[in-house]
Amino acid sequence: MKKILYAIFLCLLFTLCKAQNECFININSQDLIAFSFSEKKISTLEPPWGEEIYNQDGLILLKRNWLNYGYEYFHKEYTFIRNLDTMKFFCNCGQLRNMYFKNLKFKKGEYTLNLLGEPHLVKAKDLFHDEKLTKLKVTDSYNRYSQNLDEVFIDLPFSELDFILINTKQRGIIERIL
Repeated sequence: MKKILYAIFLCLLFTLCKAQNECFININSQDLIAFSFSEKKISTLEPPWGEEIYNQDGLILLKRNWLNYGYEYFHKEYTFIRNLDTMKFFCNCGQLRNMYFKNLKFKKGEYTLNLLGEPHLVKAKDLFHDEKLTKLKVTDSYNRYSQNLDEVFIDLPFSELDFILINTKQRGIIERIL
């Protein structure tokens, strides 16, 4: 009898330890915006409607709250700081979608980001390689392709999230504001 109780205790202990290793992130009414810089040690200066959730080796991941229709629904502003220099860029990106800005180079000044062509969707597992991120569980993710209203907000692994990939090396994407 003691062995059975001991075995049950060990099973419960291992189950609890495994549950503690799983991390959750709730993105109800929020988008995930990722910035992949070639430089490191860049920080964000995000407005109150956003939150930095990851910043390592030039990769920054922000949660951004959805805003009501109007100017701020489409017009997004992002500010980055490196060695006391500031880079700010503006984008008419809209919302209700996750975005990944690839190949960014930190340049002091203000820039406009132009989205050209059709959006290219990529799974998070093909963009993010840090184990901390790939092990995340996402709750209340917006499912824009759902035909069923019961499935508008769904829970899924981070690796299965769709991101719109924007390669900033493409000509005409980033323009300096004079």
